[in-house]
Amino acid sequence: MLKKDKLNILIFLMDTQQVRNMGCYGYSRNTTPNIDKIADEGAVYENHFVTGAWTVPSHTSLFTGKYQSGHGVGAQFEFMSGDYPTMPEVLEKVGYQTVAFTNNSWVNQDKTNVARGWKDFNPVKRPKGQNVQIGPE
Repeated sequence: MLKKDKLNILIFLMDTQQVRNMGCYGYSRNTTPNIDKIADEGAVYENHFVTGAWTVPSHTSLFTGKYQSGHGVGAQFEFMSGDYPTMPEVLEKVGYQTVAFTNNSWVNQDKTNVARGWKDFNPVKRPKGQNVQIGPE
């Protein structure tokens, strides 16, 4: 595939976000205007499931393609093994530029290794108890 033919891949991960409060899923209040704009031009999934009960195993499954029983994160240990290639590592090998932003301390490259492989990894600091807005004002 030629570089100019590659699609942009954008993944929003919002820990504990329920779709019942999002406009692109039919909620009447204007709670997610930026996401709704992106959803108008992209794919909105009606059926989606997680493979783990909390952040670290769920994100590890997404980034490795393995069920929690296969990678063991969250059940046996909290640190992701280097045995499996991650999505950003695979994308990087085929010429994608990979960038991640997170304000979730469980999704990082140091404490859990869950974010291993992002070429440009940006932890977003926030004061305790405050939300962080990433995106257009």
